[in-house]
Amino acid sequence: MKSVLLVSLRGSFLDSDRVFPPLGILYLKSVLDKNGVYSKLEDEFDFKNIEKYKNFDYIAISITTPQKKEAQLIIQKIKEKFPSKKIIIGGPYASFYTEDSIGLDSDYIVIGDGEKSILEIILNNTEERILKNELSVDEMNSFPLPFRSNNFLRKYHYKLDGLETTTVMTSRGCPFNCSFCEHAHTKVRYYELERVKDQLIQIVKFGYKAVMFFDDLFAVNQKRVEALCQVIDEFNIKFRCFGHIRCMTSEMAEALAKAGCIETGVGMESGSQKILNTVKFPTPTIEQSHNYVKICHDAGIKVKAFFMLGLPGETKETIKETEEFIATSQIDDFDLGIYYPYKGTKIRDQIQKYDIFLNDNCSIGFYKGKKGSAEVAIRTSALSAEEIKTQQDRIFKKYKKIFKQNII
Repeated sequence: MKSVLLVSLRGSFLDSDRVFPPLGILYLKSVLDKNGVYSKLEDEFDFKNIEKYKNFDYIAISITTPQKKEAQLIIQKIKEKFPSKKIIIGGPYASFYTEDSIGLDSDYIVIGDGEKSILEIILNNTEERILKNELSVDEMNSFPLPFRSNNFLRKYHYKLDGLETTTVMTSRGCPFNCSFCEHAHTKVRYYELERVKDQLIQIVKFGYKAVMFFDDLFAVNQKRVEALCQVIDEFNIKFRCFGHIRCMTSEMAEALAKAGCIETGVGMESGSQKILNTVKFPTPTIEQSHNYVKICHDAGIKVKAFFMLGLPGETKETIKETEEFIATSQIDDFDLGIYYPYKGTKIRDQIQKYDIFLNDNCSIGFYKGKKGSAEVAIRTSALSAEEIKTQQDRIFKKYKKIFKQNII
């Protein structure tokens, strides 16, 4: 029997990398299990004892951009010790930095959805090095639920309203076309309601009473939200999800609250209309941002807003507008990062069209790390990298005393 080690990397740049379980490789494990391939999850790779991995035929590593150095080290160690083992890499780094990924000395690079590709590699011995197999809605719903075990899930800790919380996905993709996002305008595919219900049955069985719905945008379509809420309402759980400024309505907020939603996260990005006009598509207004908060509050739902500094056209004045929004909008919590120019985003791919410039240190690749730290890989015509970082530090430290800072 062929065997696969599924590696989830650590995040040394984060306050904690044990917040949410790695759903991507949990989907892969369930697919492998169903097809008779032995697999094991490894979320703490043992560099001191590489020998323990000798019996695996394949090493599959899911990589985000800030984790590329750890991935490179693992690949190096494996190849030195076991040169015949096949290494598969996937995740956002492989998808959006494919050319860079070629240099990591892996045998296979998986772009996007991994379920069909990993089966092609292991069961069909494909000779293709780079594989891209986007799942159709029917295919996505035909694959098994993500693997979950109580022992594995309990290694990750996130609390919602004081309750241990784990994650569920009800869809893949995002319909919006924001210029800073590498997942922009990706095909939206929904999981069938019965499959969402089956996942909630799994989770409740393990004693969880709260869920983080981790879709890019959960609260977007009124009809879909109402249908999901009917399913969720059966389980008497509390939950958190992501919304969109232009889509929240009183009816949607009431349906969410009735089903147990106590907080939405929302990407507001900036308190400056000038910045929003440049980076958000379709473009919301500042008035709509304020209205989103009011609608949620009227239904009894808290709002955590996500902002970035250093977007194209950023000036002292636009930063002041963002700070004023944070101070006056009545949001319940916020996060403030610095824009990182990921490949695969409209800004990075068409950077000559924007008032933004790359510095020489596009190295790690994260918006926000330990204690609110951020890597500054950009500047604008009005602000240096140092000025952007100084403003981010100041605002974050000033307002974290007002808002209870959660991890995500």
